[in-house]
Amino acid sequence: MVEITPSTEMKIITLWQPWASWMFLIKQKETRSWSTKYRGLIAIHSANRKMGKLEHQLIDGVRSVVQRSNPALHDQVSSCDYPLGQILSVGNLSRCDQMCYSRTTPPPGWISISQESELEQWTGDWTIDRYAWTFSESIILPKAINYKGGQGLRSLSSAVVGEICEVVKNG
Repeated sequence: MVEITPSTEMKIITLWQPWASWMFLIKQKETRSWSTKYRGLIAIHSANRKMGKLEHQLIDGVRSVVQRSNPALHDQVSSCDYPLGQILSVGNLSRCDQMCYSRTTPPPGWISISQESELEQWTGDWTIDRYAWTFSESIILPKAINYKGGQGLRSLSSAVVGEICEVVKNG
């Protein structure tokens, strides 16, 4: 379980929908074109960018995969409302590995695309030489928090961390 106190150091990353809502609901890895040395808590924020036709088609495909691979989550995925401009969850980033394609165990610091689940592959950009950010623990906030996002991995103010702490504590 992720433990958060008002003095906890935390970063934030803004993701487009539907990927922001899928973090920790059906995926534990975020795929990026860049690496980070940071390990620790990261808040997941949904961008204010509205979803287009491509994202809605992807949602339909992912629903089909969830129905086949994890039917228990199908209702949650189907009822997701994909809010914009809000902090939705917090995860503990424990690894950042470069992607390769290998049928055997890759060397340290690398992750094999071929060994990822169908659902992870559907919900990320699994292209060789990109990076998989793996989260070991996570929590979906019981109530989303309005927030103005931005690009990159940024530090969160203690006031926002305190607000996240309150939402987690009070449900």
